[in-house]
Amino acid sequence: MKIGVCLKHLLLIKNMSIETGLNSVMVEGIVMDITQSVVRIVVNGKDLPFTSVQTSAWNHGPVNDLIVSTNQRVNELYQFMWSQVPVTISVYFLQGADLMRFARIAGINERVTGEYIYHFIWG
Repeated sequence: MKIGVCLKHLLLIKNMSIETGLNSVMVEGIVMDITQSVVRIVVNGKDLPFTSVQTSAWNHGPVNDLIVSTNQRVNELYQFMWSQVPVTISVYFLQGADLMRFARIAGINERVTGEYIYHFIWG
């Protein structure tokens, strides 16, 4: 069941994933699963537990978005999606590199299984 998507920032992404190492070249147009490379995600100073992490473009790190699946509903993120106020997102990788960005929430999907998918964009 789709809960909310800000149409201004709606991105059409194919439901595909590929496995790749952190040293891959720029890849766009498909969704890359980077779950095993991510150790921790922090949004506005609060840990966001995740079941999977994906991105639609990769060049030694996510280029312009992050798609985070979790079993946790975060009401505060719905407010940020509708207001389009940026959030701070920090991503900590297994190899030690950190990514910190101001991001907007482009959409939130809720599945009938209780999974929430948060789509963060920047750039």
